[in-house]
Amino acid sequence: MKKFLGIIFLSLCFLTPSLAEDISDFQIDGMSVGDSALEYYTKDQLINGLKSYYPNKKFYLLDIRSKGQSYETIALALKQNDEKFKIYAITGAIFYQNKPFSDCLKRLNEITKEISAQFDKIKIREGKIYNHPGDKTGKSKKKDVEIVFTKTSEIILVDCIDWSKEITKEKNWTDNLGIGLYSKEYENWLRYEAFN
Repeated sequence: MKKFLGIIFLSLCFLTPSLAEDISDFQIDGMSVGDSALEYYTKDQLINGLKSYYPNKKFYLLDIRSKGQSYETIALALKQNDEKFKIYAITGAIFYQNKPFSDCLKRLNEITKEISAQFDKIKIREGKIYNHPGDKTGKSKKKDVEIVFTKTSEIILVDCIDWSKEITKEKNWTDNLGIGLYSKEYENWLRYEAFN
């Protein structure tokens, strides 16, 4: 049975922790890593959706409207030229516009504690607040926590982003709290190949 990760209702939606064997046992917006995005969206929505790319184009991110109530936006990591649209990573985000960064950080800590209290075979990698690499001015901030399943090396990533006023105005990017499920293949690609 799958576990639903909804930021608003996170602590209410976990099942018995011993049932989780890998990242595919979790859901964001009803979707799991390994599912076909065609189960949730039309082919037209997937083909014509807003895509972003890294320098290495093996995978791309598809920003798509959330079908649930817990998230405002969903990003799916899909592989180029995959006609089945297999999901390799899912990230859900809620917006934190006009709220202090400290509110987002507080919720990040709560989510991390809720997840870590549920499992024994995980490793927590908590980063410090750092300058977001997407803003060359150094004014945008980010903090993330990686919850790593030691058996599979798959990751639940929880992060907060505080975009500078300039970036928000220029690119229309919104401060947000995100929670993501990353397959091992996608995580390895993101770490070692995405920027090559």
